[in-house]
Amino acid sequence: MFVNKRVLGDSKLAKTPITHIAAADLQKIVNQMLDERMSPRTSKSIKEALRPMFKPYVLDGALKSNPAILIQIPKFDNQVNAGLSDEKIQELYEALYHYPTQPFRSVFIWISHGRRLNEALSLEWRDVNLEAGTYSIRYENNKVHKPMTYQLSDGLIEALGELKQESAFVFHAIKDTSKKLDKNTVKLH
Repeated sequence: MFVNKRVLGDSKLAKTPITHIAAADLQKIVNQMLDERMSPRTSKSIKEALRPMFKPYVLDGALKSNPAILIQIPKFDNQVNAGLSDEKIQELYEALYHYPTQPFRSVFIWISHGRRLNEALSLEWRDVNLEAGTYSIRYENNKVHKPMTYQLSDGLIEALGELKQESAFVFHAIKDTSKKLDKNTVKLH
């Protein structure tokens, strides 16, 4: 969709035969995105989407090389500085670890251990191996689409111990235990 808007939305480029599209044409799109203050990661996504589009034409001999490979993306650091003092970070952790309502306190503990919200909410009891001290995030529930296994910390084990196994989901919906807890419900807390 985004590629359609950026590449095919450019009427001149959309009408250009594929054999006449140069790396400079594609670089212009990326530069325009950066000028519009879009993140370098977004422009990298454009490059990643364009490369396979040109590949069949290179294999057929219609193009000598893939122009998308030559797109230059500036180096970027996607780390976000929270800008909190150590004291404020400690206060935040205290608030999360002592949140008065379950299962939200346990969700916050999982998130504080580096799990994305959807990873935590999609966790099922079958993904937890207390004997081995591990848990797995299945490929369909994580961003990299690969199964990932992690060690359970004492804090995570304690958080699991505070939950009842009333559902396949570790964090099940309040009214319908056959569903996972909705992220919007968590965000209300």
